[in-house]
Amino acid sequence: MDDGSTDNSVEVARSYGADVIANRQPEGPAAARNRGARAANTELLFFIDADVCVHSDTVERIVSRFAADPKLDAVIGSYDEAPADPGFISQYKNLMGCYFHQGGKHDASTFWTGCGGIRRSAMLEFGGFNERYSRPCIEDIELGRRMIAAGRHLALDPLIRVKHLKSWTLPHLIKSDIFDRALPWTRLILRENHIPNDLNLRHREKFSVIFTWLAQLSLVISIDHPIFLILVAFCIGITLSLQSEFWRFFAARKGWGFALAAMPVHLLYFSYSGLAFAAGLLLHVSGERAPEEQPVPGPSILDRVD
Repeated sequence: MDDGSTDNSVEVARSYGADVIANRQPEGPAAARNRGARAANTELLFFIDADVCVHSDTVERIVSRFAADPKLDAVIGSYDEAPADPGFISQYKNLMGCYFHQGGKHDASTFWTGCGGIRRSAMLEFGGFNERYSRPCIEDIELGRRMIAAGRHLALDPLIRVKHLKSWTLPHLIKSDIFDRALPWTRLILRENHIPNDLNLRHREKFSVIFTWLAQLSLVISIDHPIFLILVAFCIGITLSLQSEFWRFFAARKGWGFALAAMPVHLLYFSYSGLAFAAGLLLHVSGERAPEEQPVPGPSILDRVD
């Protein structure tokens, strides 16, 4: 499924014998994936992003999970520990994704199209991805949350791995994290009235956001009351301690120099994540509804005829 690419992706895919559906103009990932699912003629669907490469056993492991568990509706994998882009921000962001997937609950709390298999019948039943998410966002998370709310079985298998090729800059990272992840995910969480204790929403991450913001508020107060610098140091120390497992993960793969360099970036991540949550909460309380917050139309958007 090619959603309006401007390079030679279509030709390359067809040269390897793939059947390619190509949109002349981008529809957005939710609509494009649903269109691909409508055209599929197998029970198992495998979703993968354009900036991800599979390992030699990725597809085999996904198929094996479904074969071993007839009640399994979907399974997601993990980024591997060797991101392709050598840049510091890219290594930080892509390894962070690996860290959360490797430590996530095996009874998954969501779905993920970066590397995810799903039964086509389940997609048909739940109406596919919400096409009101018109750009790359949390359309996969939202589908997974609907399925889990209905009692369906989704799994995370950290042995199913893919390599992330994405190149990040700090401005791009902040913009994507806020507007494509934190803000819409906050609104989804508040709409569900449930915050899962999993992935990057574990309790230690939530408390890290709180202590990071307490440190910043204390720093402002310390301008007139220097004694609050003690509270600044205390709050930062608590946050760094809460993330001790994260630092060890980075150090084991990139060395302690890299882990130390990542600390201020990770504190920045907690800072703008807290800001995005506050903004999402304000929008939720005000009653402002985003287009994607409307119900998925119809019993199954995948049954529509093009």
